[in-house]
Amino acid sequence: MVLELRARGLSQTEIAGRLPTVVDQKTVSNDLAWWRKESITRIHQRREEIAFEYELALSNLYQLRKKAWAQFTRAESNKPRMDEEIQLSLYPIIESINANIMALLSTSDIIEQDVLDFINKQTDEIELGLDHIAYEQDSRHSN
Repeated sequence: MVLELRARGLSQTEIAGRLPTVVDQKTVSNDLAWWRKESITRIHQRREEIAFEYELALSNLYQLRKKAWAQFTRAESNKPRMDEEIQLSLYPIIESINANIMALLSTSDIIEQDVLDFINKQTDEIELGLDHIAYEQDSRHSN
């Protein structure tokens, strides 16, 4: 319920006041912090699912292209007029498969860039945390 109320634009204090049980703003803050961490975990899991589905889709397209070219080659070797029509009907199919492969391959760059952006953000956050710890250690040793 905290997440739903936050999605409606309510402040932490307003959320605390609307919950059926009595909680303070700090409890709401802790709950929202948990949701932020959970969101990152869920996004990471979805990216893994997307990457796997991407590989499945690419595999399917490669199999379809192979099958289409096998039919084209079989029609090519027979040479009667009917087989020429089969070949002609396969041109747009092969073209469509190739376009879908190219579109999917270009999408992988976007997926990879998202993952890189996520990793870079995490790296920056870790680096800031390490800098903060180093600063605290230096401050303690200075005293």
